[in-house]
Parts: sequence; structure tokens; C-alpha cells
Amino acid sequence: MREVQEWLNETTTALIENYNKLGLRASGEWEQSLKGTHEETDTGIKVIISGAKYTEQLRIGRKPGKMPPRQVILNWIREKNIQSELKPQTLAYLIQRKIGTEGITVPNKYNRGGLITDVLTNERINDLIKNVGNVILAKQKSDILTSLKNGSK
Repeated sequence: MREVQEWLNETTTALIENYNKLGLRASGEWEQSLKGTHEETDTGIKVIISGAKYTEQLRIGRKPGKMPPRQVILNWIREKNIQSELKPQTLAYLIQRKIGTEGITVPNKYNRGGLITDVLTNERINDLIKNVGNVILAKQKSDILTSLKNGSK
């Protein structure tokens, strides 16, 4: 359905804009991973926005426990152009250890939160429902009128 795909395109664009506005961009992988799809079923329309596995960490943080992969931290240091007197490997290890020990809470000084919730508001979702409803009603009205015309012959 064209209206749903337009909504998905607008919404994924708004998510990417919010991601950049919040300063969360490092490699750009998250932005590239976003995909909006929909499928029509017997019971309605299924709307899906999928993204990178680490979306939850961007959204709500990370529990303490396991350390994140070193290469991911090294990439982040490089992408964010983090300057330190420490060697990148040493800095990455210290960041890994801190994350593994303490986790990451959102909001924090680097991520105020709202990556998803600022965009996927009740208003935006209600607009989708209203637009889809209008399309379905128009089709039903057309089908009824066709039936009445054909039935009266």
C-alpha cells in the first residue's frame, strides 16, 4: 500500500535525522541498517521498522556483565576522533572494562535518550492509522457503489 510505504519512508528519515541530531553517529552503520517494510495480511497490515542489533543499547543502554567487543570500541574511538594520551588499545580496554562493570545508562551526557520515542509518537502512529483507514474506506465505498450499479441491472 503506497500510503504505508510513504509513512515508512518519512518515519525512517525522521529516525535518521534524530540519530544525527542526538550526536549518536559513529560509523553510520545504524543509519544504513534501518529498513521499513510492510505486508498486507488477512487481518490487517503489518508495519516493520528494523535496524541494527545494538538499537536497544542506543535507546535504553546496556546492563553490566559482559564487555563489548574491543574492535567495536576501537572503531568508536576512531570515528568519534577521541583524543587521549593513552594508546588506542589501552583506552579501548579501559572503556570495555568500565562498560562491562557498570553498563551504560541512557540518558547520559553523550546520549540524552529519545532516539525512537521522539519520532514514533502516538501522533505519528495515529496519522498512519487514519491514512490507512481512509484508503480502506474509499475502497469499500467504491466496491459498494460498483455492487449497487451491477446489482440494479
